Amino acid sequence: MTGENSNLPLVFDFIDRKTEVFCELADRVWATPETCYMETQSAAAHREMLEAQGFRITDNVAGIPTALIGEAGEGGPVIAFLGEYDALAGLSQAAGVSHVEPLTAGANGHGCGHNLLGSGSLLAATALKDWLEKTGTPGRVRYYGCPAEEGGAAKAFMVREGAFKDVDIAISWHPSNSPACSARPRLPIAASISSSKVVPPMRRRYRNLAAARSMRRADECRCQLYA
Repeated sequence: MTGENSNLPLVFDFIDRKTEVFCELADRVWATPETCYMETQSAAAHREMLEAQGFRITDNVAGIPTALIGEAGEGGPVIAFLGEYDALAGLSQAAGVSHVEPLTAGANGHGCGHNLLGSGSLLAATALKDWLEKTGTPGRVRYYGCPAEEGGAAKAFMVREGAFKDVDIAISWHPSNSPACSARPRLPIAASISSSKVVPPMRRRYRNLAAARSMRRADECRCQLYA
């Protein structure tokens, strides 16, 4: 491999080494579905993983108890990976079945797959952190634990409080039934990051995230689709 692809084998290797523990994180969050601003157990699970992987942790971001940031590295650009872990009300569901089968009728569930979203983003951030350390490349990688995506707009409050003011690129993803990439700046994050910074690097670095996205085969994912 040459050019911008030459780093991928090493990045993939870092991902492969840690896939199992991040799948366990996704399952752990699946098992404790918590809604908008109530994600105490889910946020704590992500914090534990950040600490285990050697990130410097900031709690209570923007005054939100379930928002957190993990950072690693020095100098260079600030590369942000956005994670979520909130569930939805009324979507309790057994794993591994393709029909509606609530574990508890009317209870919360991860109908939008945010148990995977947070774990996959954190795995991508960890792989990039490991790559920066291995290659001696300057740069800071951050994982943003963003609560309340479903109806709570936590990211907007985090932007308002300056949590993204020095970020050079912000990357996220979402579970789906097919792979795809987009380099479109999105509000509210794009409002605090120059689009000239965001778009060109995103096209390159999305490949690292895509690798983390495939950490589990579709038929093994603890995720449900709903109409």
